[in-house]
Amino acid sequence: MIVFNGVDGVTGLARPPATAEFLQTIRGARPPRPSLLARAWGAVARVAAGLAERGPHLGLPFDVDPAVVKSAGWAVVLAHDLPPAARAAAARLYEHRLRHTKVKADRCKLLDYPAGARLQDWLRSGPVRAHLADVLPTRLPYYILFVGQPTAIPFEVQTTLAGHYAVGRLAFDDPAGYDRYVDGLIEYETGAARPRAREVVYYAVRSPEDEATRLAADHLVRPLYAGHPDEGNPVARTAKFGARLLDGATATRPALLGVLHAARPADRPAVVFTASHGLGWPTAHPRQRADQGALVCGEWPGAGVAPAADHCVRAADVGGDATPHGLVAVLFGCHTAGTPAADIFPVDPTAGPVRVAEGPFVAALPQRLLGHPGGGALAVVGHVGPTYESSIVPAELSPRTLAFRNLLGRVLRGEPVGHATRDFGERFDAANRLLTQALAPADPGPRPTADQVIEAWFERNDAQYYVTLGDPAAQLNEALLLQPG
Repeated sequence: MIVFNGVDGVTGLARPPATAEFLQTIRGARPPRPSLLARAWGAVARVAAGLAERGPHLGLPFDVDPAVVKSAGWAVVLAHDLPPAARAAAARLYEHRLRHTKVKADRCKLLDYPAGARLQDWLRSGPVRAHLADVLPTRLPYYILFVGQPTAIPFEVQTTLAGHYAVGRLAFDDPAGYDRYVDGLIEYETGAARPRAREVVYYAVRSPEDEATRLAADHLVRPLYAGHPDEGNPVARTAKFGARLLDGATATRPALLGVLHAARPADRPAVVFTASHGLGWPTAHPRQRADQGALVCGEWPGAGVAPAADHCVRAADVGGDATPHGLVAVLFGCHTAGTPAADIFPVDPTAGPVRVAEGPFVAALPQRLLGHPGGGALAVVGHVGPTYESSIVPAELSPRTLAFRNLLGRVLRGEPVGHATRDFGERFDAANRLLTQALAPADPGPRPTADQVIEAWFERNDAQYYVTLGDPAAQLNEALLLQPG
């Protein structure tokens, strides 16, 4: 089964297995249509084509610690169409990194991304002169913050660089969001913010007769919360943090909103990890920009019922009295970080792009959390487009939570969020390599099976689109962490 996340806001139906016909044809369950296989392999070749330019993962010099921002370096990269207020906010953050973070001057950079530029051309340009795989901080620092909409700096630029760099993005529909985020981050890093609890809150929806939420609750959230024999003890306990689980009947909308609006610092967790359906809307629907990626909560009755406003947590539900300042949020679900222009899991991958939005955009909920007037979250990690739930439990293998476990573990021990997400870039690379092997006639050794190639294609597209929103150099401040409760 190819199980996807996401609920259609109009029909209330989850996305069906997107490649059923494609899989049946490959496996010989039905006669192939003329040239389908040839076109299918061509489509796989195109998604793997970028690997040839990338070469091996060489990474940072051996004597540079990637978790130390002042030596690994930091850059802010500005889109060509940024409003003046956003440019001013980025400049203030640049000065903060020089003075407070003490990033060495030769590896703290303020750069521009020209309109319509290809990634490789930008990397080779005069101001940058960098490689994609060799991370030389004095040319292009390890930590890169893109500031601007994905219409100006595409998601694919961000996700391709994330295979070798720690990358984040700030994009606000309201220009005031840039000032709010930068002010909140500087306050937090200088100790001027209110404390939060040394606690992780896990929120796992389990909708009736719904395979996607069952997989996420049982094989992702519960092993992270309680531990798993293959992957170790509970993440929070290992890092000496407390943990709360809102699961099944307790995974309600008021419960999650209560966490986001907690009045007492000791009740505000440092990290929130949610697993739920993300709400999706058809292209050009009037609610797509405002509510795409909203978190579908436990009140939703299930398939066939369009989620109502009181079944979801949307950007509009995060009130002025919300308290996300200093929070790191990991939102596992469809469109929780944003939406691409074209479907990343097309029903027929040989038929060309399938438009799912008028243009790519960052979801409203993380924008609200990051740019909150009372102080924003440090970072939101989420997914662009639909998530591939069955990647959690690959065929014939035990649950696969290590990338999420490492993400949480690194954040809890104080490492920068952008570095904490590196496993997804490595997972993307591994799938790309398998695709390249399958398509290289001269490559020695046994050929992957058709099923293995298809699985790698799904894995590659899924892993590529986990993204960090916010400054990738942001990290928990030990001085602002209290015991929970």
